[in-house]
Amino acid sequence: MGSINTILNYLGWVGAFIILYAFYLNNYKKVINKKTYLYNIFGGVFLLLASASKFAYFNVALNLFWVIIAASSFYALSRKKSIKYLFLIDQVNHHLSI
Repeated sequence: MGSINTILNYLGWVGAFIILYAFYLNNYKKVINKKTYLYNIFGGVFLLLASASKFAYFNVALNLFWVIIAASSFYALSRKKSIKYLFLIDQVNHHLSI
C-alpha cells in the first residue's frame, strides 16, 4: 500500500508542475491552444488522484471543477476550430461551383 501512496504523491507533484507550466504558457507566452487545456486536464486529474488518496476532499472538489472547466474549454476550442474548418470548406466549394 505504501508504494501506491508514493506513486500518487509523485503524480500530485507532476500534476502541480503541469498546471503551473500551463499557467506560465497562458500568462507569459500568451499561448492558448489545445495543449494548454490538455495540460490543465492531466494536471488536474493527477492532483485529484493524489488528493483523493489523502482524503483531502476540498482539494478533490477544487481539482474536479478545474478538470471540468479545462475539458469544456478544450471541447469548445475543438468545436470552434472544426466549425471554422467546415466553413472554409463550404467557401471553397462555393467558389469552385461558380
